[in-house]
Amino acid sequence: MHYDILPFLDAAGWSGAEREVLAGDGSGRTYERLKLNNKCAVLMISPNESTKSFICIANYLNELGYSVPSIYANDSSGNLLLLEDFGNKRLLEIVEDSETNNHQIIYETAIDLLVDLGYQLPPAELGTMDNKYLEAEIGLFIEWGPLSTGGRREISQLLESWIKMWGTVYKNAPIIPCSLSLRDFHSGNLMWLPDRDKIRKLGLLDFQDAIVAPISYDLVSLLQDVRLELTVNFQKEMISRFLNRSVNLNKRDFLASYAILGAHRNLRIVAVFMRLAIMSGKTDYLKFLPRVWKLIDINLEHPALKPVKTWLDNNLLRERRIVIWHE
Repeated sequence: MHYDILPFLDAAGWSGAEREVLAGDGSGRTYERLKLNNKCAVLMISPNESTKSFICIANYLNELGYSVPSIYANDSSGNLLLLEDFGNKRLLEIVEDSETNNHQIIYETAIDLLVDLGYQLPPAELGTMDNKYLEAEIGLFIEWGPLSTGGRREISQLLESWIKMWGTVYKNAPIIPCSLSLRDFHSGNLMWLPDRDKIRKLGLLDFQDAIVAPISYDLVSLLQDVRLELTVNFQKEMISRFLNRSVNLNKRDFLASYAILGAHRNLRIVAVFMRLAIMSGKTDYLKFLPRVWKLIDINLEHPALKPVKTWLDNNLLRERRIVIWHE
């Protein structure tokens, strides 16, 4: 789709702004920080997908009182957005900074936001993370993961048994409340805004892929973060905070859902990281694979995931699970 950045910036009143490329993500989107007359903004360039979903979810979250970037301008092509600049205090950098020890309050704030979000009525037009959706996602592990190097017939057979086995796991999963899931609720997409009040201190960045999902999903995204290694005790503490602040939530059912979606999400991440390396040459994400597999193994200890653990033990040797990509 055709779009022109300079005319867009000119129409938005940012002509001649200094432009600085910001760190991107696993998507095709790119970001730039604009500086003009002591003002800052962020330019989102989304060449492969429309920004319509981002705008809709941003408006919804803003109405609920959460901190999302204000939208200063958008172009008619649906590929450019000019957004409020939340600065540089991402949760990722705060935790990684050895001189900073205040990330406890940030995680507590994130937990409180997720509890609050769990009580909100999601937008009617959103899709749902149902069994069909989950089966389509988990298939990526066979198509792009460490088993994808086999022949076409072998892959087809593995995919069939893999999806059938997971279908049984999903079917037997306990039913827990569903609400809006931002899907990528992790340290790379959460900003700390200390001048704001309560849960508004947490700035939300990446939510255009939001979906209606079990309330355990975003908690998994937050605590089983492939970019950071949170201690098991810290994770348990944050899970307890979530459970204690949620009303009428069955602990056993919730922990089963948490483990199932944790294994699902991390197996999907293995596939996505390998696909990024193969298709886009983005090999930096492969360094996280050992940590991702560690999280998968933790989830597989839950009895609800015994079929998955058995399937992996029978079909994927442990030494093949950590793949080193070669050009």
